Amino acid sequence: MSKRLIAFAMLILLISVNVSLAQDATPEATPEATINPQLAAQMAGLEQITQTLRGLTAKSPVDHRFPTRQETIDYLKASYDREFPAEKFAQLKLFYVALGLLPADIDLQKVYLGLLDSQVAGYYDPDTKTMNVIEPDAASQGKPLSFMDQVTYVHEFTHALQDQYFDLNKLLPPEIEADPDHSLAVTSLVEGDATASMTLYMQAVEAKNPLAALSMLVDGVQAGDLTLPAGVPPILTDELIFPYTSGLDFVLALNKSGGYDAINAAFKNPPSTSEQILHPEKYLAGEGAQTVALADESAALGAG
Repeated sequence: MSKRLIAFAMLILLISVNVSLAQDATPEATPEATINPQLAAQMAGLEQITQTLRGLTAKSPVDHRFPTRQETIDYLKASYDREFPAEKFAQLKLFYVALGLLPADIDLQKVYLGLLDSQVAGYYDPDTKTMNVIEPDAASQGKPLSFMDQVTYVHEFTHALQDQYFDLNKLLPPEIEADPDHSLAVTSLVEGDATASMTLYMQAVEAKNPLAALSMLVDGVQAGDLTLPAGVPPILTDELIFPYTSGLDFVLALNKSGGYDAINAAFKNPPSTSEQILHPEKYLAGEGAQTVALADESAALGAG
């Protein structure tokens, strides 16, 4: 999982649960002076709402950028090429094919990047401390945010608050990639928390304006954001949405056990297994991963 914390458009319609909470060229931030005053006021309002919903006050202003979709795709592809080279995709393919989850002739890298291209709605980059809210094209830049973009903004600003309070790079260091299940567990906490904030915002807006959800749907369909590319295997979709949906369930369980204090405590002592995400009671009971040792790994698993 890339350290860029991504919001996926498809998830905005997938989230239906009731939430009640107690070294490529890096894109430059958009100078605040160049932002349309109406947009600037809208963003300031969204940031204030997010701070209230999440129970955290921003320690410092957050830089913003409004790239077009193509700029975002180019940037993320370059990042993934660097952080997730072809040989890693080849290893993953062997794993999926061995378990019968993918056909042997699939181009996994192409399918995965195509899925990312069609679904990414925004991302927060903890390396640059910059929020990126994607615009469909250059003509949309600088204009007030649609409801769908507002939801994305709340999600990404929650990541910015997480970063200021809990240091996302420290939570997701490069070495954690060597333990994919651990990485998935931490990512699920981070994304589940941001999904909770955006869902609360959606509910608040929809309570005042029931037509907002319909407007969001129309915007998403017209932009092509809410449909998956043809032929995407279910396993890839399931893995894509797991940190958001199961992560949300995990965060809700934490909230039920101890409110915001329990959620904040989890960032200081994050989950270490996907089992803990699926069964929050195991995390709350302190039941972590068990070490499994093989007497002779080469004999048990085979060469390589």
